Amino acid sequence: MDDASHTLRRWSSRVSAKIAPLVHGLPVLPADAKLREGLLIGDEILVLEALQPRTRTLTASKRPPAELTKGFQDDTVNGFETLALDYLLQGMWSKALYSSRRSTRRVKSTAPRREALLQRLWRHPVLGPILQMQLENVSFTILPAEDPQETHLWLMSPSVLHRAALASPSNAEVLESLAKALHWHPWRVISGFDAPDRDDFYMPSHDLRSCRDFCIRHGFSGFFVQNGYAYFRRTLGHFREAKAGVLHLAPGPSSLSQRSLAALLLGQTALERETAMDVALQTGAKGLVRALGQMGCEISDDGRIGAEKMVLERILLGGQPPWLHRAVQSWHGSEKAQDGIVLENPEEIRNHTQKEVFQLQMATRLPLPVCAKILRHFGRAELAIAEFHRDPQAVLRSNGVPSLAGEARREDGGVCGICFEPSGELQKWLPCRGIHPFCDACLRHYLQGLLDSGNVSGMVCPEPTCRLPLDDTAVAALLGPVAREKFVKISAALDVAARPGHIAWCPQPGCGKAVARSGGLTVRCACGYRFCCGCKLPGGHEPCSCEQWKAEELLFSLVSKSFRTTCYPANYRHLTEFHELLLKAWIDAHPQLEQQQKERKKHLDRDEVWIRRNAQHCPGCRGVVERNGGCNHMICRCGVHFCYVCGRLWQEHETQRGGMDFFNCRLPKAHTHRSGSKTQSSEGFAEDPIAEFQALERNVACAQRWAMEAGSLLQAFHHVLSLPTPSSPSSQAVRMEPQLSSTLREAVEVLVNAQRTMRCCWVFRWHASTQQLETGPMEFWLGEFQTACSTLEAALGPSFQAAWQSHMPHLEASEQRWPLLESSSGDLHDVMWRLEALELSHDDLLRLMDSVCRLEQRLLSGARSGRFYGEPPGVLSRFAQKALSWLGL
Repeated sequence: MDDASHTLRRWSSRVSAKIAPLVHGLPVLPADAKLREGLLIGDEILVLEALQPRTRTLTASKRPPAELTKGFQDDTVNGFETLALDYLLQGMWSKALYSSRRSTRRVKSTAPRREALLQRLWRHPVLGPILQMQLENVSFTILPAEDPQETHLWLMSPSVLHRAALASPSNAEVLESLAKALHWHPWRVISGFDAPDRDDFYMPSHDLRSCRDFCIRHGFSGFFVQNGYAYFRRTLGHFREAKAGVLHLAPGPSSLSQRSLAALLLGQTALERETAMDVALQTGAKGLVRALGQMGCEISDDGRIGAEKMVLERILLGGQPPWLHRAVQSWHGSEKAQDGIVLENPEEIRNHTQKEVFQLQMATRLPLPVCAKILRHFGRAELAIAEFHRDPQAVLRSNGVPSLAGEARREDGGVCGICFEPSGELQKWLPCRGIHPFCDACLRHYLQGLLDSGNVSGMVCPEPTCRLPLDDTAVAALLGPVAREKFVKISAALDVAARPGHIAWCPQPGCGKAVARSGGLTVRCACGYRFCCGCKLPGGHEPCSCEQWKAEELLFSLVSKSFRTTCYPANYRHLTEFHELLLKAWIDAHPQLEQQQKERKKHLDRDEVWIRRNAQHCPGCRGVVERNGGCNHMICRCGVHFCYVCGRLWQEHETQRGGMDFFNCRLPKAHTHRSGSKTQSSEGFAEDPIAEFQALERNVACAQRWAMEAGSLLQAFHHVLSLPTPSSPSSQAVRMEPQLSSTLREAVEVLVNAQRTMRCCWVFRWHASTQQLETGPMEFWLGEFQTACSTLEAALGPSFQAAWQSHMPHLEASEQRWPLLESSSGDLHDVMWRLEALELSHDDLLRLMDSVCRLEQRLLSGARSGRFYGEPPGVLSRFAQKALSWLGL
């Protein structure tokens, strides 16, 4: 069917090429019209017929063939000629790029054929150099800069990359084919190399994007980074080894001049002032962004990245001077609390257990095998030591060790206690050191039978009055290394099973590793799975103990949205009654609640009246913003742009009737909610504990998906290859992952863990209230923790906040787009500017993440030690604790 339709299109193109001069009155020869049609639809037969027409009649022989070097005046906007390479890449007439998008469907359908035709024509010995010359001629459209120091590069007309991006997102395949035909390479980074020739120009290397932009615009072949500075190179023909050097090689084919390369990659059109990457980000097409990113294209920077960085600094620094904030944060250090000790194999489990065995042996002076058996019985060294000092004989009898009083060593030539034959030489490896003689055959047969049955606890001295257990050294000497490996493996499993809450197997299927506690109950395996070491609950439940969590597990499940959405409608009445019972129980536990509610309502009403008269709520984070002058366009610390008069998003004012006006708002005021997220989380608990617990629920799946899409966008935009190093010259080049990609995944993981900690703090406070206990100190630090988490959410941008707080189900990954990053119009510019600003403020983002982790550890350690029970701290105490926390003390 496709071949038939293509044949029909070919014949219609032949007919339209013949009648084109008559219908349109254009001075175009039929052969030229046929050539253009063949290039637009990717038909090699039409192109060859136009370039090499066959002579059939006398009339036909007088018609000259088409010329691939000829240009056509169909660009009515810019007035420049459209060449054959333009038609081949864009798939439509140049005038159709600005007049309508009706040809987009045809561009999408012809992209594979145009890609194949481009590869064949490029390999042609005559036609290939013509297309390459047309690509090179883009340098003649560059306007000369008046100022030699001017870094902006303006084009009088869009380049071929712009045209391909404007035509259709499906032209990504054609652009990739062009890069492949030209042997186009992306940015390449090689560590441990340097170029001997040094140019005079250098600049700080903290912003690699600016360095790469400068490198391309000024015709350098690359730059060398060392000691915080970038040294630019004109030629990179020779290399030398450098231990602390990193060499960045500019993208592009060697056949193009540096001036043409700059026009293609960084050139901005004089009319649109946008690069090809800007067009790709406007379409939101993943393939187009990836294809242009592989070529090294950049986005236009009209100060938006700088403005976004200023907004981000206000979020990250909290209004403090940058030098003061960074100096104080540097005192804290960047060490994170260790979530458990991962034990990869039975040997590591044995070595970890041996530490407590040695501790028990130092306190009791018992043999090590006996201490290992006692530790396996009691589970903890502290408990075993206390019990041993209370009644040593009872501890020994409970572990099957009747007595430690050894008998006198028997004389040589003793008989075996099993077969009454002469004793052997292996009895010296028994824990009793040969006091009880046994022959080698009986001893091996006895121990091997116990090992085969898996009874390593029964592998003791066969003498009934001794019963001292064997260790792995004795098993290796008596039965060999294979038997010792099996003995250690079974013993490790027994040690893990005998010490619940201290060592646990990872519940992740196929993992097989064990994790030991290093502090709290929540541990993390090497595979990334996080769980409680005691009850194996995924994600953990700290600061609650396992007993507290099990006591409130029914409450937790009934008020969870995920549970309520899966219940039948008939159960809704039951859940509503349960909600009322819980609320009544909370009111009974707090008799002073009614008076506090009245005072709180009075203060809220007074604050709301003042806000309506003097300030405005941000529609994003519901924060209060007060204007001190200027226009109605406001930018909140969370990054949301809104109108100060009506409180609506600023995007709605771009399409208001009468046009945009920065000083006159024509839209009705937005509906305002009294309590924002912060008020609901910090004060709503005393009014309705169920409401706060439900307000803390977030869409974890969408947040993790957002981090994956953001990392994918960064990888598509910053396409960099890492070349082999001098130490491993045989290794292949690998694609480098931007550092910000892994940081974003870590930031989302920090927020997910923090959100779960806040929900578990709710259960902790509820359980404490049922026991008539106050948790004032916890509520104070919980407020600080929530503020830090809100700041981190705002730093990641509005797109993350929308995904984090959304109620949409989990979406499947898309091969064509990044749906969670797009704006309402499908544009990716906003999130790209925020990601670029985050890359510039990467260190500040890491400091904020460390601050959130430190506050979380302060919450958990305070709950474990019992310091969070009691009345709330006073004003001076709060100020002192905040100051000490800010200083990292």
